[in-house]
Amino acid sequence: MLEVHDLVVSYDSLQVLWGVSIQVPEDSFVSIIGSNGAGKTTLLRTISGLKKPESGSIVWNGMEISGMKPDEICGLGIIHVPEGRHIFPNMTVLENLKMGAYLPENRRRVNESLSYVFEKFPILAQRKSQYAGTMSGGEQQMLAIARALMSRPKLLMLDEPSLGLSPKMAANIFRQLESLSGEEGLSILLVSQEQTRALSLSDKAYVMENGRIMREAPGEDLLKDESVRKHYLGL
Repeated sequence: MLEVHDLVVSYDSLQVLWGVSIQVPEDSFVSIIGSNGAGKTTLLRTISGLKKPESGSIVWNGMEISGMKPDEICGLGIIHVPEGRHIFPNMTVLENLKMGAYLPENRRRVNESLSYVFEKFPILAQRKSQYAGTMSGGEQQMLAIARALMSRPKLLMLDEPSLGLSPKMAANIFRQLESLSGEEGLSILLVSQEQTRALSLSDKAYVMENGRIMREAPGEDLLKDESVRKHYLGL
């Protein structure tokens, strides 16, 4: 489905990614773990077209996409929920959700999509006329994910979806991701500091450090790895 090969990315003269390669198979849950500054966010930004690589390739279902614009990549079904949510605070919940259905095909199915996300996130149905900026952090994160789902993604990429949330709300977000992956069959690429939770859900996971992929294994295998437990999980 998604194949990233030997990706090299720099900001000005500072190289951030050094030959990064990952794969996200169809109907899979893949996580990337690592310390802050490892390059995880840059990798997601590059896949979604927000950052241009110096070299390497990003292949989506056999098509090279590394030179495409972000809106073109969205049109292929690769949807990125960035760190910090980036909702529109002065718009209502409903208006935010409709912004996720901006492509013509998605606009034609907007009512169907709204019914779907309101079923997944009932609180948003209750708050649909409320200004998004007045909601709690957890509710805003639900809105960010729901807005992404309005685009009918084939691959959902999430950067720190539980950052700054209460333990209860973070657990709820992970339950929703598990449901989307397991019951709905949506492919997910997750970056999260909730590394134990992320690994427990992952079919495959990567350990990233200093812009390089250091390990690749099923999530359950990394959970049992003593080095990973010590250096990344605090166990």
